[in-house]
Amino acid sequence: GAGEFGKVKSLQPGGIHRASQEKESVLVAEFEGAVPSKSRLYWRGPVFWDYDGESWKLPDGWDNRTNLRRRAIRTKTRLDRELHFRKDPVRYTLRVMPNGGRWLYGLDVPAAPAPEAFISDEYQLLSIRQIDDQEPKFEMLSYLEYAAGVELTPEQRARGLSWPENTNPRLRALGRELAQRHRNADDILHQALSLLADGTYRFDSVYIVPPGKDSLDRFFFDEKKGGAEYLAGSFVMLMRAAGVPARMVSGYRGGTI
Repeated sequence: GAGEFGKVKSLQPGGIHRASQEKESVLVAEFEGAVPSKSRLYWRGPVFWDYDGESWKLPDGWDNRTNLRRRAIRTKTRLDRELHFRKDPVRYTLRVMPNGGRWLYGLDVPAAPAPEAFISDEYQLLSIRQIDDQEPKFEMLSYLEYAAGVELTPEQRARGLSWPENTNPRLRALGRELAQRHRNADDILHQALSLLADGTYRFDSVYIVPPGKDSLDRFFFDEKKGGAEYLAGSFVMLMRAAGVPARMVSGYRGGTI
């Protein structure tokens, strides 16, 4: 629910399932023209770079308004530079329920400024003020198909390749093997996706891998079933082990018409 992701500082196993079971609305969107199919709707929220071996965490002070706005995408020139491919524009009115945080859950990928809001350097739509009691409502433009990003900064590259010491050695070894067998990131990506699509993995939002050390190893090589945190988390870390900088994006998919 909105409250679950509103004050989030870390993403624990099972957290996404708990959030999805909340009954209150997170947002209401009214589209101009036809409503896109639910499979194309992704409402972006927290973006995680830091994994400690058990959970994904946002850094202390991540929501400092001054720092967020300093790094924000505030001009059309910068937006045009970062969104170097875009198509399928959609216009909609967005009303967000109070969630105690800054998340406005813009439809991926937001491409227009809004009153009292900004687009972060993580392509999130964020509120200048914390959404404690008001329900912000504004018109928004998003693109359903896009390619984003420019050269990573040294800090982003370091964070996107970091690995907590002495954790998940089998996943790390597999990533290094992929890097040795394939020359470029696209080939590594394709091979990793092929592994997940081979029919032995099962999405189970309720199942939690028994807690303890090396949970991503145990998910990927032993249990082979679990929710979005395990699938996304193991994939991110596999990419890192193969030398491809990666991070975890969370949010909501779909919606009810």
